[in-house]
Amino acid sequence: MKTSLSIFFPMYNERETVERVVDKAIQVLKTLVDDYEVVIVDDASRDGSGQIADELARQSPQVRVVRHPRNLGYGAALRTVFRILQRVDLLHGL
Repeated sequence: MKTSLSIFFPMYNERETVERVVDKAIQVLKTLVDDYEVVIVDDASRDGSGQIADELARQSPQVRVVRHPRNLGYGAALRTVFRILQRVDLLHGL
């Protein structure tokens, strides 16, 4: 059986951290499994972190960005990610 892993990051105005956190997650995931995805749920960030997330997704097909049209909060980010995860064998949310 092939093991897959999805990891997600709810994001709201995380310009200073999003790239570092996603890069580190990818480094770790590569050592654990072959099949993985990183989902960034942008909860209507206003600081440009959405554009950084988009660039990360362009650079890596394993990274996806999902956007809320307005800030809906952490609970809504969790509901969003549970609806869209592709690799459901193992879920770890940070």
